[in-house]
Amino acid sequence: MKSQNLPQKTKKLLNHYLNIKVGGKKIVCPYYQNLRKQTKPPVFAGKGTPSEIEAEIKKLIKIKPSIAKYNYNSTRLALVEADIGIDCSGLVVSLLNQFILDTLKVSLFSVIPPSAFSLPKWLIFRLRPRTNLSAHKLTWPPISKPVNFNQAKPGDLIKVGKGHIAIVTQTTYQKGQIQKITYAHSTPDYGVNYGVRQGEIIVIDPKKPLAGQNWTETDENGTNWMKKDFDSAKKTHRGIYRLSCL
Repeated sequence: MKSQNLPQKTKKLLNHYLNIKVGGKKIVCPYYQNLRKQTKPPVFAGKGTPSEIEAEIKKLIKIKPSIAKYNYNSTRLALVEADIGIDCSGLVVSLLNQFILDTLKVSLFSVIPPSAFSLPKWLIFRLRPRTNLSAHKLTWPPISKPVNFNQAKPGDLIKVGKGHIAIVTQTTYQKGQIQKITYAHSTPDYGVNYGVRQGEIIVIDPKKPLAGQNWTETDENGTNWMKKDFDSAKKTHRGIYRLSCL
């Protein structure tokens, strides 16, 4: 079998989200979404980089030192209550930006075409690019185009309904036929294991659609929320997408 992987710097960035430093321990970055849609700095809008998140955690601990002594779940909850975490598009935008830097040597934001926005929204995007690329926007023309899952590769996007997105981190092929798609996303689902997660889609029959493959990511009750949301989404709001610049 042959595997295709994200570039090293992009993989390192994902690993940083999975190992956020809080005092003397490390946690998986929790899910946080700016539901009120208030204008905030990216780090308080679910769009921060791991370094930005850790910098704010240090400030928070200075104000409330007891957080450094909380157990794992209580620590993550305290961060969410302080508006610190990452949402699905925030994670994908951060990883995609590093991916584009690694592969095309330019930023993600420089390859987003103006035609993707109306003029007023384009101006807002230019001012605050990280907070104005939603899951739906990232997978909509002219920014992205759909591809067959049999041609999936790292850097592609998995759209799961209008409001959720994941990024392909690894693909495994055998004799030119795809065998497995590994992805990363940030989700409010999966019980206490919410936040940044990784999952796999095992291809059991390449002739069947993506929904017919074996999605292995489950919670403690055996529920695969990614697959459940994928199945319930409109056909136009699900599938594999690739940035048009790639």
